[in-house]
Amino acid sequence: MTKIDLSSKTSVANQLLAVSALRDWEAIVPISSTSRIQLDILAAELLRLLPLSDAPLYPADAVTDESLESRISEYIREAALEGVTDELPHSIAVTIDDIIERDDQELVEVYANLFVERDSQKGIIIGKSGSRLKDVGVRARKQIEPLVGKRVFLSLRVKVAKEWQRDPKQARPPRLLIVPRPDPLLGKGVPASTIP
Repeated sequence: MTKIDLSSKTSVANQLLAVSALRDWEAIVPISSTSRIQLDILAAELLRLLPLSDAPLYPADAVTDESLESRISEYIREAALEGVTDELPHSIAVTIDDIIERDDQELVEVYANLFVERDSQKGIIIGKSGSRLKDVGVRARKQIEPLVGKRVFLSLRVKVAKEWQRDPKQARPPRLLIVPRPDPLLGKGVPASTIP
């Protein structure tokens, strides 16, 4: 039961009785997300009800099933979209050309491309005298460096692939990561997908 902060205690009690009459529940936890009422109890109940696995589902050191390349692409995409939600197209494609771990120093080189559909969108990403692209690199690098555990040299190139998302016949770059613009109401986009 949600939004209990918007109802009277009597109304919440009546609703609890009605819900409990529907079936035999493991738990009924009335909450309010905005007022943060009983969220700790809900979390504890959810954890209690999760089934235990006989064997680990992932290696102990695994934090995600996403590849390093996918995570770096996502960080670059987030940095590119930050602050310009209305000005960019519905999707930006990010590809990683290469990730090179240097032997001579504690440095990882990342070579990436950001694809847009029109020259005007390319200008938005690059900004005046490259200032916006530099800012995208700085923000993305701040997220990538803890991920790889080393300093990062990040080379970003912005390319135009005319109407690539509208033309199914158009050849797309290999392993093009399509990342929709975040929904302004929900604050997040649809999960990214890789096109072979």
